[in-house]
Amino acid sequence: ISGGTPWDDDSKVPRFDPDADQVIGASEGSERLSDASIDKELAELDDDFQTCVREANDRVAELGTGKVSYSFGIAPSGKVTGVNASAPQNLEDAGLIPCVRKAVFAHRFPSYDGPPTKASSSFSVR
Repeated sequence: ISGGTPWDDDSKVPRFDPDADQVIGASEGSERLSDASIDKELAELDDDFQTCVREANDRVAELGTGKVSYSFGIAPSGKVTGVNASAPQNLEDAGLIPCVRKAVFAHRFPSYDGPPTKASSSFSVR
């Protein structure tokens, strides 16, 4: 690592467990966030992701390209419950993953009356 911006500390960001049991209470509604609503919210993270890429690029001689994939859970309150992210080794080695995990975890989605939502997406680094 050639210096640049320090790596993000994502130790306080929980991992997302897509297989966790979901207990749906009798008082819980049946609403869920629509794919369009989730996509609209994720579009708001584009600037954060671009910052992650710029900072990762500053840390290495040659960042390279690749696809960053991430999955996460959303509680009915709109809070992200956990985030997983993966990318090719060149992007991981530049510290991109902790930054992406923190950006997704910090985002607030609209609240809704229903069970937790699972979501995933990706973006390309060119």
